[in-house]
Amino acid sequence: MTILNVSKLTKRYDQRSVKGVSDISFNLKANEKLFIVGPSGSGKTTLLNLLAQEFDSDSGIINCDSSQKIVKLNTELENDINISVFQYLTESIKDDIAPEESENLIRSNLSYFELTNEIHQNVNTLSTGQKQRLCLVKFFNENPTIALFDEPFSNIDFTLRDEIMSLINEYLKDKDIASIWVTHDIAFVLEYAQETLILNHGEMVAYGNINDLYFSPPNIFTAKVLAMSNPIMCSSNKIEIFNRPYSLDDEQLEDISDEIVFLIRPDQIHISQDGEYKAKVLESKFKGHYYSNLLEIDNKKLRAYSPSKQRGTIKFTLDKDLYFIRGIQ
Repeated sequence: MTILNVSKLTKRYDQRSVKGVSDISFNLKANEKLFIVGPSGSGKTTLLNLLAQEFDSDSGIINCDSSQKIVKLNTELENDINISVFQYLTESIKDDIAPEESENLIRSNLSYFELTNEIHQNVNTLSTGQKQRLCLVKFFNENPTIALFDEPFSNIDFTLRDEIMSLINEYLKDKDIASIWVTHDIAFVLEYAQETLILNHGEMVAYGNINDLYFSPPNIFTAKVLAMSNPIMCSSNKIEIFNRPYSLDDEQLEDISDEIVFLIRPDQIHISQDGEYKAKVLESKFKGHYYSNLLEIDNKKLRAYSPSKQRGTIKFTLDKDLYFIRGIQ
């Protein structure tokens, strides 16, 4: 069931600038997690602020029925909160909630975010992780049905991020809350997103299911953002990859344009001694359980992964079924 419909939403801060967003349309379903991604300055936060009604759009529609409550998370606590956790949360709750109901809500959410033992502790003495969770308790005390998150983990380490995200994910599921996230972290998107909206210069470049966008990107920009794909272009009259013929079946060749762009993900490049392609290793960076390699072949640079560090000249093979798009996009 769709609970939020956005149609042709536009906000430009200056008509001479690309800053803002233009003609954005999408739907949000109940319990869905939508992620908004794109480079800095692409309009991600502007779009989220429009949804939070922090300012008005120039045009377009945000259609949401009265039963939905959109709330944006604030991850910053006020300075020098020299009161207990319980008192702080009590003071932040709306006056229209009865005291008994308010206390039950606070205790329930403190328990959910593992802060029960800190209920009478001074806020100033909490650790960074505890303060992050306190922000979440305060946020969810507002009972949102659509939760908005703008880079909520930008100031905490990966371990703490995973712990807190696990708690949020469980809470959203249990309380049937839909959510919209802004983030730069593509690994985070791939792990948690259901739907993804990709922005560039305020324009919607792609929108859809994360699996579809990752494995079948509609354009080069999406392929690079989500999968660091290597675009390899060739003529439809002479289909080659690195000067070697590559065959497509008749169905794939239907309605094909003058140019084909193969989108080769780093995990589709397999470094091996008997590989058919030869490349020079420009760099090989340790990434934990794998190495990220920058290769050069035929004056083109490729990103490829490997289990060990690479040096000098290497050989590689490609997956047999590569994804391609028709024409440069």
